[in-house]
Order: sequence, then C-alpha cells, then structure tokens
Amino acid sequence: MKLRNMIDVHVSYGSMSVRFAYTWVEKVVRQIAKQEKVKRGSVGVRFVPNAEIKKLNKTYRQKNKPTDVLSFTTDGIGGDDIGDIIVSVEFVQKLLKSSSDRLGDHVGMLLIHGFLHIIGYDHEKRSEAKIMWEKQDRAANTLGVHRIAFEDFG
Repeated sequence: MKLRNMIDVHVSYGSMSVRFAYTWVEKVVRQIAKQEKVKRGSVGVRFVPNAEIKKLNKTYRQKNKPTDVLSFTTDGIGGDDIGDIIVSVEFVQKLLKSSSDRLGDHVGMLLIHGFLHIIGYDHEKRSEAKIMWEKQDRAANTLGVHRIAFEDFG
C-alpha cells in the first residue's frame, strides 16, 4: 500500500487495560512528524506491560530491565514504514507514583521522544541531547502537553 502525503498511525494495546484515545495518539505522532517535515509513512505505536518491554530491552539493548519507551526504525524517513514506538504504561504508572505529572502528558512526551528516535535523533552525547530536548519541548508546547524532563543522555 503506497501512502501519499500522510502519516498513518497504527495503535495496539495487547493485554493493556489502559487505553488512550486513538485520535490523541494520532495527533501527537502527526504533530511531531509535521514539525520534523516528515510527510508520509506509517508509524506503529504499541502499549505494552513491563514484562514485554523488558524482554525487548534485553533482546535489542542487552539491558535486562523494563524501560519506559523503545523505538525501532524500519524504513525511516521516506519509507512506507517509518518505524515503531513501544511504550510501557505500567513502567510510567510506577514512575508517576512519586510525581505530580499526569499519565497522558508523560505518554505524550514518550511518543514525541520515540518518534524523534525513529527518524534518526539520539541523545548519546550532550550536544545531541540538547537538540533532541529542544525538538521535544517545541512539539510538547504546540500540543499543550506538559513538559516532562529528560535529563539523561547516553
């Protein structure tokens, strides 16, 4: 299927009971795509439990622990299948127990963060992190998503 001038977003929840409105997930992904001038392609978004993201983290990053978000580039910019963003809602819920942040804001930031990764941005070095964080903040402001600090790099 050839996509023309459109970002197609596919959302799946697996066994997760927490659901986010498809239109909201689509809006977040399409906004960061518009900001970054990505005009077409497909993006998969999966919401998974800790057990699943831990398995993926171990397989692909050799880290035997759960994490909040993983990103996998498929074709990248210009391809029909840009990539996938995997979010552990369970991980985020546990993180938020000691925070005043809202689940939706945190997940919105993770979708923005994940999209930037699948189109080639990274934060391994301070200079890369600065660029990525600025892009995240700009998209979050446009969407009205409360900024979540990403202080780590590397």
